[in-house]
Amino acid sequence: MDTNMYQKTAPLKKRGNSFAIASLILGILSIAFFCTCFNVILSALSLIFGIIYLVSYVPEKKWLAIIGMILSIASIVMLIISINIIVNSPVLTNIRNADTTELLQEYLKFIRDAGYGDIINSLN
Repeated sequence: MDTNMYQKTAPLKKRGNSFAIASLILGILSIAFFCTCFNVILSALSLIFGIIYLVSYVPEKKWLAIIGMILSIASIVMLIISINIIVNSPVLTNIRNADTTELLQEYLKFIRDAGYGDIINSLN
C-alpha cells in the first residue's frame, strides 16, 4: 500500500479557477459599462466571486480574482466621479438658475429659425 497510515485527511485537490475567472470577466465588464448603473451589479458580483475564491479555495491563480476585484472597485469609483462631474457641471447650474419661460421662448425661436415655424404656428 502506498498510503500513509498516519495521514488522517485526504490530500487537497486542485480546484478550478472558475470563480477567479468569473471575477475577472465581471470586473472587465463593469469597467466597460461604468457609465451605466449596470456596472454596480457587475461589480458586486465580481467582488462576491473574488472573495469566495480567495476564502474558500486553495488559490492557484489568486491574481485573477484580485485583478477582477480591483477593476470592479475602479468602475464604481469612476461611476461616482462621472456622476459628480455631471451634477456639478456649469451647464446644469445655468439651467437650474435660468427662467423657464425665457428658455421656452429661445427654444421656440430656434425651431422657427430652423424652418419648423408651421408646426409652432399650429400649436398657437
